[in-house]
Amino acid sequence: MKTRQITPSPLTISSSSNRPEKHSNNNIKTCCFGRNFSLRVKTTFVLIIMFLGLMALCLGILLAAFFVVFQNVEYQQAKEASKRVSRALLDDLNYLQSKVFEFGAFDDTVSVYENLTQENIGNYTEMYWHCVYLNSVNVNMAFLYSKDGTLITKVHCFKGQMIEQVPDEFSSLEKNSYGNFFLQDIENVWSRKSGILIPKKTIFEMATSDESRNFLSSYESNVTNIVLVAAMPVQSTNYDYSRGLVLFAKYQLDEHALDMAERTQLCMTMMNLKNETDLYSFKESIGSLDTNAFSSGTDWKVTNITTSSYLTDWIDNESSLVQFLDSSEENSVKLNNRQCWKDNMNDESSVSFNAGSPTDRMASYQAFYTLDGEKSLIIRSDIPRKTFQIGMASFLVVWSVMTFMIVVMSIAIVCFVEMIVLRRVISLSSTVQRVHDTVNYAIRAPKLGNDELGQLSKDLNTMLGEIEHVQNQLEKDNTVMQDLLEKTALEEAKSRCVMNSIDDFIVTVDCSNGMLLNINLSFESRILRKQRASVNFEALPFNQAVFAYFKEIPSLELLLQKLENLATTGSHWETTILSGFGLNIPVHVTAKRIKVIMGKFTRVDAYMIVARNLSDQNEMKQTIKNKQDKLDEMKQHSDFDRYMTDPILRQQFKEFCTKERAEENVIFLEQVMEYKKLSRTHERAKKQKEIIEMFLSENSATPINISKQVFTTEVKKILEGFGQLQLFDNLETIIKSMLILDKFKRFISQFETSQMTTIDTDNMSSSGSIASDASYQHTFTSTD
Repeated sequence: MKTRQITPSPLTISSSSNRPEKHSNNNIKTCCFGRNFSLRVKTTFVLIIMFLGLMALCLGILLAAFFVVFQNVEYQQAKEASKRVSRALLDDLNYLQSKVFEFGAFDDTVSVYENLTQENIGNYTEMYWHCVYLNSVNVNMAFLYSKDGTLITKVHCFKGQMIEQVPDEFSSLEKNSYGNFFLQDIENVWSRKSGILIPKKTIFEMATSDESRNFLSSYESNVTNIVLVAAMPVQSTNYDYSRGLVLFAKYQLDEHALDMAERTQLCMTMMNLKNETDLYSFKESIGSLDTNAFSSGTDWKVTNITTSSYLTDWIDNESSLVQFLDSSEENSVKLNNRQCWKDNMNDESSVSFNAGSPTDRMASYQAFYTLDGEKSLIIRSDIPRKTFQIGMASFLVVWSVMTFMIVVMSIAIVCFVEMIVLRRVISLSSTVQRVHDTVNYAIRAPKLGNDELGQLSKDLNTMLGEIEHVQNQLEKDNTVMQDLLEKTALEEAKSRCVMNSIDDFIVTVDCSNGMLLNINLSFESRILRKQRASVNFEALPFNQAVFAYFKEIPSLELLLQKLENLATTGSHWETTILSGFGLNIPVHVTAKRIKVIMGKFTRVDAYMIVARNLSDQNEMKQTIKNKQDKLDEMKQHSDFDRYMTDPILRQQFKEFCTKERAEENVIFLEQVMEYKKLSRTHERAKKQKEIIEMFLSENSATPINISKQVFTTEVKKILEGFGQLQLFDNLETIIKSMLILDKFKRFISQFETSQMTTIDTDNMSSSGSIASDASYQHTFTSTD
């Protein structure tokens, strides 16, 4: 025999139609509001995280873009500033070269070489190279050499003062390495030589007379040992051929550096690395790592000056290091010999829209080869960080505007999500939760518009309407199905349909061995936990005995006896069925003996067991019991109040309490009632004093029986009060509760017993009989 699987009809809802309300109103509100709150918090949290991430992303991108762009612009500006300084140095060399040219292509100079006598040389020197003239053209030293480098004449002046000696490097070119540089291409009348020289001796060491030393003492801090040199071949005005070499040199004074700063509109510092002070200042400026790199020659491009033609060629004419410089440290060794153009401070203070200090500078360092082939001269040029600071200030403005826009957009989106989505979703959720908690399918969701959520609310209302319609038909359908089962017990096919349509557990068991013959869909899905696909008879566990699911009976024989007793007497049995998950399901079991056709029309005696699921019913009973207990408690309080307001009943209860030696509590309540009837405060205060002396003081004749904690809290308040109307309310409530739970409960029980005895006597003498419940009610009615 095959068991036909029938898709459960709406009748399966019948178990939930009588389901009690599981949650109180507080639980419903807490659950509902908790879910709504959680949904809002989660949505708001996700949106906030998203907007914060967007702000952080925009901040990172903008900051990186602004920083890279403006730093690169500032870096290029610093390099350009370094080139402007080198061009200013070129201008000084070109100026010196122009002064050399005035005497290199000069017939009087040529005449000296044609008549090399001391008189002729002395006259030439006194006429053209006297100190006043050299000072006027910013030249400190002038030399004439023969083509082999022999010194012919020399002049060394400083600010119009004659200096006795000249640097050893210029004393005789044929004896030092500098001659190779200056005498190279001496035959070429178009050759020009320029460069930078740092003599071994300072000007102060070359001044031997007291006059010159005293004169130089006032310029000790103004003179550097950096010398600019320019030379050219001596020739006639028609540029015929070379006769020798004329060389001019000048010291690079602080005033000359300041002049370069004015021309370039920059701040600059010339550092002589052969000077210990300048070398220390250089190291402090660039740091130890860059100093090591400079010493090793890596990453530093040194500018080299050659003059093979009239125009000077510059090799690697760019700075090798650009870094930050703080010009606020006025006394710092880093700022030694720093010269700035006079409008520098005005330029720094003129920019008010920036994001940094006006003393922040960007310095570029350019190294130069001197004539001895060493990188002994560093020129540092520094510019204000106006471009970078304005860029950063622009970034702050852009970021502020963007932040404001993002915040406004965030608020708008959060409001949109709240108004358009969240509220409607929460409304639907609240509707579903109310339907679930109250099992009231008449509830409808509000109309939410014509969009997807609106369509969802319409579909939900349609579904609730169909469920409500089906629920209204459940009782009729269940009754019809029960009658159908009784009438069609021998018709197996019809019985299977009915069995599968009923939500109760229905099984057919062989009377002889207790084996399962047939089960309904509810038993299969809830007890056996099998899939609802079509399953034939052989696939179901019909080789199992029903004893496997009723563990309350110790043996199969006793279970069959129990089923026979149920079928014979028509009684019921409340027990539990063991499910496939090991859960004990409470059921209400009835059994009926029937005939079942098995195989080829073989009739088998069987028990048809109907087990009604009592899970929901037990929960409802517990709820009813709790409510009944609450009603009983309210009734006890109501009866007690009625007894206390009725003088006769109160006297009866008082006499009972006297027997129980607890009359002081009743007397206390009577006194409190009289206290509350008084309308004037001073009268209540007088009554208050009487009650305290009678019941609450340590020497009271009839103290009330209360705990120490109550005495400490409530009696203290009463002692501190003064005639307030509600002064004794808390203590009155406590005394009432004590009497109701103990004395009054026993008094009512004794009273009911005596009344029942009186009624039984009356019933024996009367012709009719009255039910005990009616008598009880009549007694209380007459008493009332």
